[in-house]
Amino acid sequence: MMALFKNRALMILLALGLGIVAGLLKWTVLLSTATVLTTIFVSLLKLISIPLIFLAIVSTITRMESMQEFRQIGGQVFKYTLLTTIIAATIGLILFLVLNPAQQNMSALLTSVESATLPQGSYWDYLLENIPSNLITPFSEGNVIAVLLLALMMSFAILVLAPAQKKSVE
Repeated sequence: MMALFKNRALMILLALGLGIVAGLLKWTVLLSTATVLTTIFVSLLKLISIPLIFLAIVSTITRMESMQEFRQIGGQVFKYTLLTTIIAATIGLILFLVLNPAQQNMSALLTSVESATLPQGSYWDYLLENIPSNLITPFSEGNVIAVLLLALMMSFAILVLAPAQKKSVE
């Protein structure tokens, strides 16, 4: 019996099945408990992920020997990011063309979209919102883009230090 509990794939399938059954039964106590547990899990994930992103970037870049190494690895990361974005956009376009949502009866969706408040502003406004005014705000607000920007700035500052000064920072 204990071997069944150690099988992760089986436990995931069991949890998935129990989640579907619980959702179909619509027990309010179970749904409210699941909402609380989900909120706690997501909050703890945010608590860990933001500092982890910051420290991973800073430690990776500061261990590089030169800007040339950064350019090489940064170029590879940029190409990978661009490739995955193109693949995701292609999948989205194919799904759009296959499902053809424009021909479906979307009146309920259109009324909800029309009543929704759309964000106003430009790309410049978005860029300016992500430039942090202090070191604490991006972490407390969970702004990943601002944390990424802080990590890159700190990493570059450490990377251009003289080797003797760089050793004291590490």
